[in-house]
Amino acid sequence: NAAAAGTAAGRFLQGSAAAVAAAGSSSAVTCLSFSTGSGLPLLAAGGSAGVIALWNLEQRCLHHVMRDAHDRPLLSLHFFAGEPLLMSSAGDNSIKQWVLEGSESVPRMLKFRSGHSAPPAVVRHYAEGLRLLSAGVDKGFRLFSTIQDQQSRELSQKNVKARAKKSRVTEDEIKLPRVTQLAACEVGGGLLACITSSLYGIYPMPHVLCNRLL
Repeated sequence: NAAAAGTAAGRFLQGSAAAVAAAGSSSAVTCLSFSTGSGLPLLAAGGSAGVIALWNLEQRCLHHVMRDAHDRPLLSLHFFAGEPLLMSSAGDNSIKQWVLEGSESVPRMLKFRSGHSAPPAVVRHYAEGLRLLSAGVDKGFRLFSTIQDQQSRELSQKNVKARAKKSRVTEDEIKLPRVTQLAACEVGGGLLACITSSLYGIYPMPHVLCNRLL
């Protein structure tokens, strides 16, 4: 099979079909991948707006649009051979695995790994070097484990997408300012960590976070 991507969908489709196709190709296509196996014959198309569109090759129509798949342009897409699994990576420094469920092949995120989407500005060793505390220009504050990646996670900016959608503002407006300095210590035998950080543009009040990091 071969595939080509364009933007003038309305030139070949009319009415509601053209509107649906335009919704799935509202930005430049950056990567493509074909599905294989016994399920629906699909073509996944990733765009510069972080959107993944799934096209049904049998019915020649748009099957599903994953609008919030990534926060930056898609870099690559890959369907696992003979399996309903799709991998995606993007410029937001994340890689995600999607499973296509049921006979309708509805995509659902199965698991993901991510880091800072912009360069880190402050990095500190923690727990005798077994973990790293990192604050980035992307306004994120993260914990990285050097021995088990599953323990790595973001400690700040909780539920940003949902809050931004509810308030009808951009995610950047919801996020706290970026961290400029931080210090951490263990309390209670290392079961609880207290982290003090200073935020850009907010002076002189420090922000204190106490959390279980183990």
